[in-house]
Amino acid sequence: MRKRKWRLLYSLLLIFISLTLVFKNQVIMHVRVQGASMMPTFEPNTSVWATSLDRRYDKGDVVVIKSHGEVIIKRVAFVEGEIVLERAVDGGDWHIPEHWAAQDAKNARIILYRYFKIPEGHVYLIGDDINISEDSRVYGPFPTSDILGVVFPHRHKPKGQIAKA
Repeated sequence: MRKRKWRLLYSLLLIFISLTLVFKNQVIMHVRVQGASMMPTFEPNTSVWATSLDRRYDKGDVVVIKSHGEVIIKRVAFVEGEIVLERAVDGGDWHIPEHWAAQDAKNARIILYRYFKIPEGHVYLIGDDINISEDSRVYGPFPTSDILGVVFPHRHKPKGQIAKA
């Protein structure tokens, strides 16, 4: 009878530990913001919680995403199927035919515009401080499969995994 109780206790303990690890790493994650691209929403070193329970992403959601070997935090600006108008001064890094260019007489600069549709399974992400953020305007739309979770609407102060903003 005693062996049975110990086996049951041991089994319950293993189940609890397994569920805790799965829940902690797959359902809820703790991330610390590094960098200023999400200011004023998130100051550098702010800690946030994110969940991977909901795999639908809406405009305005703040997401944690793994991109180019780093964990970053950005806001969803456009979702799949939406049309985006991008603007680049002096051509940016685009290879666009000259007839798309418009002359800005006041500043004597070339302004280029392009429309494109966000592909299926992708989102267009931007940082809240658009002047310093490297986001979809640099890297293009991000695959939703790279999104680790959606940030909860409230902030926390404990230590966590560092995410570049």
